[in-house]
Amino acid sequence: MPDIRFSVVIPTRNRHTTLIHALRTCLAQSFDSFEVIVCDNCSSAETRSVVESLAHPRLAYVRSDKPLAMTDNWEPAVSQAQGEYVTVLGDDDGLLLRTLEVADRILARTNARALRWGLVFYLWPNAAGVPNGLHIPMRKGVVTRCAHSLIGAVANSREVYDELPMIYNSFVHRDVIDAVRRKVGRVFLGTSPDVSSGLAFGYLVKEYAAVLGPLAIRGISAASNGVGTINLQGKTDSARDFQTLNDAAGLRWHAEVPPPAPSGQHSGGCVLSGQGSTLPR
Repeated sequence: MPDIRFSVVIPTRNRHTTLIHALRTCLAQSFDSFEVIVCDNCSSAETRSVVESLAHPRLAYVRSDKPLAMTDNWEPAVSQAQGEYVTVLGDDDGLLLRTLEVADRILARTNARALRWGLVFYLWPNAAGVPNGLHIPMRKGVVTRCAHSLIGAVANSREVYDELPMIYNSFVHRDVIDAVRRKVGRVFLGTSPDVSSGLAFGYLVKEYAAVLGPLAIRGISAASNGVGTINLQGKTDSARDFQTLNDAAGLRWHAEVPPPAPSGQHSGGCVLSGQGSTLPR
């Protein structure tokens, strides 16, 4: 078993103003067997400065020497992880204070290969809608979910895709991640690595543990690509950057799939879920 229990991987691109807060939530954990890896997607110098200002022994920094598509940045980011369980955290998101402690307790009890959790949704002051808005789900408990049944439900629009054990709102055992890499040569595919990971991991683990209440915060800011690409129809700087890098990498929307509708038109799930679950890094 690896010496490190959890790896929190934070891919980031030019969002140092929110990254500092995401990192503070990680470094304030009550559990001590973890690492935080910032994978800088060729950002400006402020990103490195933010990481260095915290000077924490559990905090590591790596940087791409050229801008990458989100999917291509996530790939080397996750490959850096040394923990037994790995998650990807957005650079405008955060962990709750006891996230790692609670996750460790549940995983020890269930021996699950993936642990999915609910989310608090927070609108940053520069976000459209209700600045500083906060949505806290009040559900409790831990359940076991059949991933194969859920994949079919997601494919037929009966369930929202972020109910899958996506690495973006789950801890996934490194053996499962390695198994995907062996089968297809890499972990993440397409323009939405969060969604592709949920499908791949769900298929392999067959069933997983799900915390009904929140263990993390999903932040929604003006720089969120989910907002820029879907709600604002690609008209923000971050959305244009996202599209340009995808085009350069040959990652395009499938011709037979309708383009994403504004989040309020998504079938199933709340508006915030539609905005927040595809934030590109």
